[in-house]
Amino acid sequence: MDIRERDSQGKTVCPQCGKHYYPILGERDPYIKIQEQFPSAPQWVREQLLTGICSQKCWEKYLGLKPTTRKPHARKKTVRRRK
Repeated sequence: MDIRERDSQGKTVCPQCGKHYYPILGERDPYIKIQEQFPSAPQWVREQLLTGICSQKCWEKYLGLKPTTRKPHARKKTVRRRK
């Protein structure tokens, strides 16, 4: 069930922070379960299409959770060979 609030331009309004934005996934087919339509999308990204909450940060604040601590992914060093 889509309970998002939209502004006059059709942008979704986050109920937590008030940000006006277009959801990352675009729009969805309401007759297909969102988990089936976007199985590899993170939960918070799918929630943009249901509740309108814009980010993981807003979800954590909305639920009263401590912010998640994420370690940046270590990039593999690539060795460039001279020709």
